Parts: sequence; structure tokens; C-alpha cells
Amino acid sequence: MIDNICVVIPTLNEAATVEQTIDQVRAHCNTIIVIDGGSTDDTVALSQKAGADVKVLLERGKGRALIHVLQYVDHPITIFIDADGSHDGNDIPALAQPIIDGKADMVIGSRWAGGSDELHGDMNKWLRRSGSIVLTTLVNWRFGAHLSDIQNGYRAFRTEIGKNIGLEEIGFTIEQEMVMKFLAGKFRVINVPSHEYARQGGTAKLNLGQVWFKFGTVALRHLFGFAKPKIKRDDNEK
Repeated sequence: MIDNICVVIPTLNEAATVEQTIDQVRAHCNTIIVIDGGSTDDTVALSQKAGADVKVLLERGKGRALIHVLQYVDHPITIFIDADGSHDGNDIPALAQPIIDGKADMVIGSRWAGGSDELHGDMNKWLRRSGSIVLTTLVNWRFGAHLSDIQNGYRAFRTEIGKNIGLEEIGFTIEQEMVMKFLAGKFRVINVPSHEYARQGGTAKLNLGQVWFKFGTVALRHLFGFAKPKIKRDDNEK
């Protein structure tokens, strides 16, 4: 059990899997916040039944929800995990430990190192995989990083940095924005292996064409320095 972390689970109609996700997380931490975007199924009731602290934000958008929920987090480390069963809650210690040890400021689960059931099998998955490789390559080139996966929503980070770095994206692109702002601010971002399982319930919320257009727009703003972090890491900080 890790005392200094808070796990945040964004939800939108995830009644089929949210209890299972909370149960997995509960084995590793006591503080779990579900931030719901206005589910029309039993997600909220089931999350409360499973013992999570539930916040409901009726405005849609994953980024909007994650930025909003950070105001309620008072633990040094925050972990974001999806509610659809694609992430393994047992990877929480591996995500948190490099931050606890002072070796990283953000740790992202890498599907390239841990494997993925969602990135292989059909044309849409091929496009998703190919786009992810291109974007990750550009980010590594721009910031001198050596990351294999920047888009996985399963990640841990120092809460204080997440609250103050100036996150603005209201949609799924918050995950890319967060990585690029941490890197631009000279904060340490690393990957650890984490397997991505096939979605176990609910439906995907992404339109691939719209998502990649948005990803490209957001990436260009950050790669060329138009969206700067509000804080930077002290070069003398360990």
C-alpha cells in the first residue's frame, strides 16, 4: 500500500468496468477519485458503492475533467488510470516508485515495452499505432528525450507540477500537452513497461480522424514553442 499517492479515474459511461478498476486500484492506495463527465448509466452509483470519492463535472472533455480534479488532490503523487479495463492496476507501484525515489517527475506506462491488445489487428489500429510513432519521434527529437510512448493515459506525476505547469487542453490531447510541457520545463519524464488490454466494456470515445487532426495541431504549438510551461525545473534540483 502506497500512502502518498492519489489515483484519479476519469469516467463516462463505464458501468461495466469501473468497479473492477477501483478494486484493482484499492490494493495499492487508499485515495481514489472518480471524475465523471456526466454518465447516463450507473457509473456514478457503482463508483460510490466501490468506495471512491466521486466528483461529477457535467461538461464533457477528458482534459477538462483532469484539470478540474487536480484541485481536489492533496497527495504528492497523482496517477491517472482509465476505467475501461485497458490498464492493469497492479502496475501502480512501478509507475509511482521512480517518483518516490526522486528519479522522475512523470512516469508513463509504455505499451511498446509492455505490449498492447489495442494497437494491432485492423486498419484503424494500424493508423493509431503509426500516428503514435510519428508523434513520439517528433517529441523525442524536439526535446532530446528517449521515450517510447507519450500518449498512454496511464501515468504518474508530481501533483504540484501538474497543478502549476499550465495545462489547458480540454480533450484527449491533454496527455500529449502534459508530456510536452513537462519536457519543455526540463522535468524528467520516463517510461516503464505496462500492458494495454483490450477494452472490457463501454465504447471508445474517439473519432480517429478528428483526434489526429487535433493531435497534430497541439503538437505543432508545443514543438515550435508557442505553448510554454508556466514553471520550469530548477537545474540544481535533484
